[in-house]
Amino acid sequence: MKLTLPKGLSRILGIGGQQKEYSHKNSLILGASTFFLPCGFTQAMQVIAISTGSFLYGGLVMGLFALGTVPGLLGVGGLTSVAKGALARKFFKFAGLVVLLFAIFNLSNGLNLTGFNFAYGQTENAVNLNDPNVTLENGVQVVRMTETGSGYSPNSFTIRQGIPVRWIIDAQAPYSCAASLSMPKYNIRKYLKQGENIIEFTPKETGRIPFSCSMGMYTGVFNVVDKNGKAPVSPP
Repeated sequence: MKLTLPKGLSRILGIGGQQKEYSHKNSLILGASTFFLPCGFTQAMQVIAISTGSFLYGGLVMGLFALGTVPGLLGVGGLTSVAKGALARKFFKFAGLVVLLFAIFNLSNGLNLTGFNFAYGQTENAVNLNDPNVTLENGVQVVRMTETGSGYSPNSFTIRQGIPVRWIIDAQAPYSCAASLSMPKYNIRKYLKQGENIIEFTPKETGRIPFSCSMGMYTGVFNVVDKNGKAPVSPP
């Protein structure tokens, strides 16, 4: 069985049939359509490029990203052209497995972006009610966190319901994926600049408030307890 594109799409792109000539128009359409491919790495770079607000810097970000992917793409393309016979079969099976693993990885990251994360299923006993990374200053809960190229540290906090939060983030890797921060529950999206960044919000209900980078790779969570310090118990 051979997988092919739908006939209508093949005709639009000039694939198959009798057309053999190179077409600038078809190449442009095909290249532009790759913008919508569900690739987490590509989408993260697109978010960073758009967040610069500059045609020049945005183009530079995407250009450097394209150059960075060239060695890997050329390597894969070269292997597929030289692999023959039994080696080719093993290679394509391995490639299929890698693609499947990447699909599972991206699915997990996508769930993180929606606020769903298996890693933070907290119970009352698991929540640290006396969080050393959260202090109460002039009626405001001050949370301090560091962002690096490998994620957020610390990445789990306990805060109280109904008390304003001042989230102070020391961004040490402003050009990494982790610098694009998202908290869907409160519609917070912020591209972290070098140094101190401040995000303010007030937790309105108890429970979990997940946050992550724009790709869903690096995650964290706020565990909200009530004013008496009682945490909600997650169902078994």
